[in-house]
Amino acid sequence: MDRVKFVASLDEDTRRRFINNCIDCNTSPDFFGFWLKNGPLTESEGINGAFCWGTTREGHAYWSRVNANIKYEQHEV
Repeated sequence: MDRVKFVASLDEDTRRRFINNCIDCNTSPDFFGFWLKNGPLTESEGINGAFCWGTTREGHAYWSRVNANIKYEQHEV
């Protein structure tokens, strides 16, 4: 998936946090622009990079909600 399209596909709140984390958790404020220009990625690569377990404020709580949502969706099928 194209990185620009991937970011655009995120809901507004997630997109805002995604961009902020890409900027705040890297050594250069120019990182996000560089990242957008790189090749295709999988959704998990994008989300894992921006919502790191140990270095972002979402950490455990964010991934716990993701896990709960996945389990709920699998149960509904």
